[in-house]
Amino acid sequence: MAEKRIDLIQEFVDLYKQEEMLAFFEFRIGGPTGTAGLCRISKQKGAAAGMRYLSLTFMVDAPDEKSRAAADSALNRIEDAAMQAALPAVAAVVPIPVMIHGGENYVRQVDVMLREPTEVNNAFVRDRLLPAVFRLSGITTSAVEWWDETAPAAPSNATETAEQRTPLLGALLARWRK
Repeated sequence: MAEKRIDLIQEFVDLYKQEEMLAFFEFRIGGPTGTAGLCRISKQKGAAAGMRYLSLTFMVDAPDEKSRAAADSALNRIEDAAMQAALPAVAAVVPIPVMIHGGENYVRQVDVMLREPTEVNNAFVRDRLLPAVFRLSGITTSAVEWWDETAPAAPSNATETAEQRTPLLGALLARWRK
């Protein structure tokens, strides 16, 4: 019997169908001219019924070993003890092994498990979670873009978007929107 081929990108997308995207932001590792990337922040749909967590998925343009090592170094600093000290609402940090590590892309997810009765909302993410992540990882970022599925699409003559500047981002966001 032939084995069914596993499409890792489709598995990745299917996992995200169980989550609700809250926001995303562009970032750099190593200062303004350092390695560029994008982070997607999501939460479990219907989180009130189960464990509260936030998923931070980091997608990094990593054409060489130096940029992959920089991403690993920065993201490894988002760990249990440091996050719990910075943000007592954190029960645990679950780093997921690198999902894509080759070519010019590096994708890694960090799940942040939260204690009850933490309310997972934009204010918590903006005012508490992200400052801790930025401080620990040392990444610098642009403004956080809050995801609003009800917002109208941007006009076709709008200035260049993050999706256009980062082809991996455009492809992943297109799949997430399906």
